[in-house]
Order: sequence, then C-alpha cells, then structure tokens
Amino acid sequence: MYAACYRLLKQFSLHSLKARVVLALVVSSLFATLLAVTGFSVVQYYKVHDQIQKDVEKNIELVSASLSEALWSFKEETVQYMASGLSQSQYIAATEVISETGERYLYGVKSGPPSLTQDLTHQQELVGNVDIWLDRKAINRYVIDSVLFVVSVYVVSAVLVSFIAIRVIGYMLSRHLSNIVSHMQSFKLDDSLRREIVLNRAPYIEDELSEIVNSYNRLGRETQDYFKAKRQYEKHLTYQANHDDLTGIANRRYGLHLLEEKIRSTSIDGKFALLFIDLDGFKDINDTHHHLVGDEILRIVSARLLDIGNVYGGFVARIGGDEFMLAVELDGIQLDALAKNLLQRIKEPYGIANDILNLSCSIGIAMYPEDADTATNLIANADTAMFQAKSSGKSQYKTFSAEMFEDLVVKSRLKAALKDALKNEQISVYFQPIFAIDDASIVGFEALCRWNHPEYGSIRPDIFIALAEETGDVVEIDRFVLEKVVKKLHKLEQTGARLFGTVNFCPLDFEQTDLIDHMAGLLERYPLTLNRLEVEVTERSMINESGNANIPLILQNMEKLGVKIAIDDFGTGYSALSYVKHYRSFISKIKVDRVFVRDIQHDTADVALVNSILSMAKGLGMTVVAEGIETEKQRDVLSSLGCQFGQGYLISKPLPIDEFCDLLNVQVDLARQTH
Repeated sequence: MYAACYRLLKQFSLHSLKARVVLALVVSSLFATLLAVTGFSVVQYYKVHDQIQKDVEKNIELVSASLSEALWSFKEETVQYMASGLSQSQYIAATEVISETGERYLYGVKSGPPSLTQDLTHQQELVGNVDIWLDRKAINRYVIDSVLFVVSVYVVSAVLVSFIAIRVIGYMLSRHLSNIVSHMQSFKLDDSLRREIVLNRAPYIEDELSEIVNSYNRLGRETQDYFKAKRQYEKHLTYQANHDDLTGIANRRYGLHLLEEKIRSTSIDGKFALLFIDLDGFKDINDTHHHLVGDEILRIVSARLLDIGNVYGGFVARIGGDEFMLAVELDGIQLDALAKNLLQRIKEPYGIANDILNLSCSIGIAMYPEDADTATNLIANADTAMFQAKSSGKSQYKTFSAEMFEDLVVKSRLKAALKDALKNEQISVYFQPIFAIDDASIVGFEALCRWNHPEYGSIRPDIFIALAEETGDVVEIDRFVLEKVVKKLHKLEQTGARLFGTVNFCPLDFEQTDLIDHMAGLLERYPLTLNRLEVEVTERSMINESGNANIPLILQNMEKLGVKIAIDDFGTGYSALSYVKHYRSFISKIKVDRVFVRDIQHDTADVALVNSILSMAKGLGMTVVAEGIETEKQRDVLSSLGCQFGQGYLISKPLPIDEFCDLLNVQVDLARQTH
C-alpha cells in the first residue's frame, strides 16, 4: 500500500521527504478532523434533542397551572393564547391542547405521533392534556449548522497547523537536510575541497541533526585522511616498483617502460642512442671491500650518470647489478663525446671511508631505429656491443654492428657444441714448458686445453673457457685435463723425469662435492712419487663467491694427497696478498702475470713490483714463476732479480703432449752431451 502511494506521489513529483511529511500532516489532520466531527455530530445531535425536550417540558411546566385553570374555568381565549405561545419555539412543529370536554386547540402542523404529552389538572381534577410535536428538520438544521461550524474551525485549524508545521519543518529540518545533501553531492576525495557541514543555527543547539552532521564531518575527515594516506602509500609503492632501492634511479622494469615510451614518442625521422654501461672491476671491489662499499660505489656511479643524463636530456636506469643504461638523443660526434665523458667520469676516484678506489666501465651503444625498433632488442644489441667492448680490453665503448650479432650467434652455437666437444674428441691438451731462469731447463709444465671446432676451426681458449664456465661444462673439461696430466706425470716418472705439472681450476671446480674423491681416485690409479701435481688457480677461485665450497678444508685434503696450489695472474687482484697470507701453507708457487714482465727490461716500476713479489715469496717459502717471457733481455732481468722459474714463448709455445715430450727428450739429450 505504501509503495503504491509512493509511486503515485513520485508521478506528481511529491516524493521528497518534505512533501511527504507535509502531506502526512495534512492527511492526518483531516483524518483527525473527520473523526472529531463525526463524534461531535453524534453527541450534538442527542444533546440538542435532549436540550430542546427539556426546554419544552420546562415551558409546559411554567404554563401548565395557568392553562389547567383556564380549561377548568372555560377561558377559551386564555387557552388559545397559551397554546399559541407554546408553539412559538423554532424547534416545535405543532402544539395541541385537548380539554376533557373534547375541545381542541391546535397550532402548527402535526406529523406522526406527538413527541411529548402531558396531562393538565386543576385542584386534582383532570381537565385535559397538551401534546407537542418537535420540528425534526429545524433540529437537524441546527445540528448540521453546528457541525459545519465545527468542521470549518477544525479544517482552518488543520490547514493553519499544517502551514505552520511546513514552515517549522522547513526551518528546523528541511533546510539543514538540504544543506547536508548539497555537501554530500559535492563531496570529493580532494584535499582542496575539504569542506565540512556547518548548520545555520545557534551553535549551542544539540540534537539528532547535530549528531548527523558531526558524524558526517568526522567520516569525511577520516575518509579523506584514509585516501590521502592510501594515495601516499600507492605513490610510495609505485615509486618503489619503478625505482631502484639502492640508487633511487629507475629500475629495469621502469627503465624498459621509459624506453618504450621514448620509442613511441620519437617521430618517424627521429632517432636516439641507448648506452649500455657495465662497470669493470666492480666485482673485485665488492668481494674485497664487502657489499656496503660496493653499494656506495653504485650510488656514486648512479649520481654521476644522472648528472650526465640531465645535461643531455636523457634518462638513466639500473638494469641490474652493476649494469646501467642511458638513453639520449645524440649521434655522431656528440655521441662519441658523451661516451668518452662517461668513461672519464666513471674513472674518477671513489673516496669511501679511508679508501680511494678506482674502476672503469665498458659501454655498448645501439641506435634507434637503425639497430633495433623495439625496447628489448635495443637493450640486447647495446648489451652485445658492451660485451664486445669488455672483451676488447674494457674501459672503452663500442657501437653495435651486424658483425657483433653474428659473433653472438657463433658464441651461442659454440655453447651448444661444447656439450659434445669432449665426446667428439675435439678438445685436446697442450703442455707449455715451465723452465728454470738460470739455465732454461724444463722443470715442469702448465696444461692448457685447445678446442678445434669442425666448422669454426681453433677456438681461442679465453673464449671457450668462459663459455664453458657459463654452461658448467668447464668441470668436465678440467677433469679431462687433470686426468691427462696425472697420466703423463705418472708415465714421465717411469722414465726418471722429475717435473711438476699444473692444471687450471675454476671456482666451479671447488664447488663439486666429489672433487677430493675424484683426485684421490686418479692418484691411486696413477701414483706419483717423484713428480708433483699442482692446481693453478686465480684469486677468484679462493674467494668462494657462492659460499658452496669449504676452501680451507678442500686445500687441507688436497695437501694430504700431495697436491699444492699455484696462484695464477698474481698482482692483478685487489687482495692477492691477503689470500696468499691466509692460504700460504698450501701454496707452492706464485705466478707473476705477464703484464709485469712485458716491459720489465725498461720499466723500473715493473722491476720494483716483481722484486717485491720475489722478496715476499722468499719470505713465505714459495717459488715464483714469471709468465710471458719472450726475450732473453726479459730473462736476464728476471735472473738478476733472483726469479727461479719462467714460462713463455722464449722456450716454447704450448705444445701437444707428444711434441712436449720430444722437446723434453731433446733437452735431456743435450744435458747428457754436456755432462
């Protein structure tokens, strides 16, 4: 029922709260008026009838004595006068006096039985009676007039009350509700529109509206505070998702997004360069000075790159680890100048705590759209160019070319071919003699492996060993070389030769849990008593980056097998001395890197460095092997410094096993002839 009424009101646009309240007041007032009028009419009807009857009876009582006496004394005129007087009332329709003798005195018009009858007596003698007929129409008209008056009063009162109620409701409720609704409709989650509802009335008034407004204002404040905190949190999350935590610059994901946006915003004729930057030597610093120093270096590098990027209007991102990228709208001479500037800025010393550290970077450059038209391909090509720069000696920049991509494809194919290289007997072992500096006699050798690929021919060792380390095949290759060396030392020992043979191990070799068991098995099958097996390692192998190898325990077990350690490329690491000191009881030889031998005959700095290494080795009870000896002058200088052993093309390049044995036999024959 209510729903039907509401729909009807809605059709006439009377469905607002104010309209419905007013209509409810009006209807309720009219309904109350109807009930009141009905009750009043009933009561008034009976009340009027009763009152008229009482008035008639009272009038009869007043004249009954005189009327009885007039009838008794036959005073006809007096009777007529009195009967006529009784009928003068507006509510009496007819009056009739009847004497005992039968005379009738009628005034008015009779209708139906009399409404009132009363006997007339004089001196206790019945002389007649009087009958009264009441005028029902007149009485009803009186009642109706009274009811209409009351109805008019009630209706006027109801309308007046409704009008007053409308004004009161509008002043006390509707205007405040409209104000609240207006604020609710204009509410926005914006700090600039942070308005609260203020009721236009005395502030000391406290009622339900005050509670609604206070609750709304509080809800608005809390909602805005919540969304403000939410926006700040989302902004923080977005920043964290898009920026590197350590350096504050764009991370890989956001950098890729910026690069894609850069590609989309570049015009058809436009172009830009992507520089892929990789730090040289950062790993050594990170390992020797711990990660906090490495983190600070990354922050400094990022700041330097950001400064340069801002100058050239580009953006910088950290791709991962020590790799960064920089996108700038430059080419030609300007791009070359930028690359050189970058190389110089990265080379600037890094003062951290009490240390002054140095490192460089390798840069690869790819151009959009010449080299690639997508973000991922552009990064991949710039990375390829960077790898070429690093492979070419580091601290330089290279621009991507199709030939680089072909090299990358070749390396990918070589990685796949490495799996079957040993099985297909493509890898062989070469021996490079290690000789005594004073008389050039061969005292040992370094075992080196060579790969002769059926399609690409001889593969450079630095290339395929690096690929083997990436694929994990280096372990199988190193064990292949180890077995060849142990077998050859065992066989040479049977001829009376006293040599030492060194085998190169990489960090991955030391992580193999069966390393000691494998070496013990080989030495058990091919025992050595005169000759010695040495494992040649770089400082990187001793660092144990992954933490999966217990280096001291491995070295102890190797020593029990009679196997010693030779440190390769000594002097090129950042902490070679600390590792020599830590593992000095397991190290038999230190191999001086060729970089210190190359110019030793005319560079006093090289002489001083080699002399200090020799002094340190003598104090620790170790022997020294100088690598890369190619001239007699180099040998003479080393001999004058007291270096014991050498290795290089002066005596021989790396030789196949059979040719090495031939060289060894020739030397033995010469020695016999001398004696």
